[in-house]
Amino acid sequence: MITIDVDNANVTAALERLAAGITPAKMKVPLMKIGQELVESTLARFAAKTAADGTSWTENAPATQALKGRNDPLVDTGIFSRAFHFQVADDTLFVGTNYLSAEIPGIGAAVHQFGRRDGKIPARPFLGLSLADEKMIEEEVSDYLRRLIP
Repeated sequence: MITIDVDNANVTAALERLAAGITPAKMKVPLMKIGQELVESTLARFAAKTAADGTSWTENAPATQALKGRNDPLVDTGIFSRAFHFQVADDTLFVGTNYLSAEIPGIGAAVHQFGRRDGKIPARPFLGLSLADEKMIEEEVSDYLRRLIP
């Protein structure tokens, strides 16, 4: 919760108009745009083989490279990278995947994001906010708020 005490009638009136305009229904539009941008950003990380902070993913083990015929972490059939989506519920945005590999039990999104506890599969974080993502969200919210104040 944010509380602002202001002793200026014009500022108070503008803040009251802003507060009245922010409803879950009105938040859907900017949240949908942010969701689309975050899914695109996540997919770009697959192409760049990097985490949101810009660090490179650990390469595949030599045995995995031999099996796949290439060194392409988190990419085999492309199903995983195509399984990202977003959902807006009221004033909340969810971005992620429900991907679980049926071919290899226990290998799914969580294992790839955090790594396996036994260390056999390293963490290759694909979810998260990059600095560019944070800036995009800030700009989208700022633009939205400017449009709300008549």
